[in-house]
Amino acid sequence: MSDQLFAEITKNTKGEKILLIGSSGNIGGKALELLLQHGKASSITAFDKKAPKVKDLPANVKVLSGDEADITRPDAVTNGVKGNTIVVCAIGVPRYTPPGEKKLTPYEIEQDGMHHVVEAAKKEKVKQVIYISALGCARGDKIPEFHHAHLAKRNAENNLIKSGISYTILRPSGYFFDFRDLLASAVAGRYHVVEEGKSKVQPLHQDDMAAVFAASINNKKAKNKVLPVGGIETFSYSELGKLFGKVLKKEAEIIRLAPDRYKKEYFNSDVILFRATSDSILTKKELDTLKTIYPGLKLRRLEEYLDNPDDPMLKTFFQKGK
Repeated sequence: MSDQLFAEITKNTKGEKILLIGSSGNIGGKALELLLQHGKASSITAFDKKAPKVKDLPANVKVLSGDEADITRPDAVTNGVKGNTIVVCAIGVPRYTPPGEKKLTPYEIEQDGMHHVVEAAKKEKVKQVIYISALGCARGDKIPEFHHAHLAKRNAENNLIKSGISYTILRPSGYFFDFRDLLASAVAGRYHVVEEGKSKVQPLHQDDMAAVFAASINNKKAKNKVLPVGGIETFSYSELGKLFGKVLKKEAEIIRLAPDRYKKEYFNSDVILFRATSDSILTKKELDTLKTIYPGLKLRRLEEYLDNPDDPMLKTFFQKGK
């Protein structure tokens, strides 16, 4: 990332009181680091059920965790928003729910959680709310009824847009760490695609998303905009298989399945089949617009991320191959 983008974060956060929801997650955690390194906020409230991964936090950072940072509780959200001028929200359904904890739905976290945020922000007269949605929400009324994550995010978007609060809604494509999971499938000899694997994706480094997230604060060009965010490269799923082969230094077997067989392999999930058969990409115009709004944004390439000599999975793979 360039100094130009960091300078924008410095300038646009000066004197603000920022509530960062999701401060221990993949995106929110990195955004917290960026705000601490380059921001000039007078205070930051880190709001997440888990404590921030960043240690030795400065005195101007207030941490709300546990029940105090439960997005599903209106009182917790109201308390978190209180006294803040900017709300940046990187909530999402966790991949893993610890034993004994209630597994929450996208509607409880995204739809209802953002409703609590919007209501509290209106009362507090917050200047801006920034929300991370998903690229698939661009389908609008054509989102399949089984895709609850996108439906909940779409409802959250609409609530924020209608609130009267200045907003920035970011719609990222799939993150690099999701594609590491596909690389793991290739390592295990189970890299499946639907038929010819022609559907396209535009992977995005999670740290690049965090930079866009932080650089949206008080960004006039991003004001009241819904912005798709994607990486610099576009791949079909078959092309991803070839990329995995480069990383593994041997041809990765691509297993081509009919849609019904693919669905059966993945828990009979309509959502997983839908992802594997749908394009999730930006237009060239959308990508060019992104670079205009966020000057100095340098998007990273997937191969550089995957070809990591310190990755334990790859270390084990290459050791077995000796």
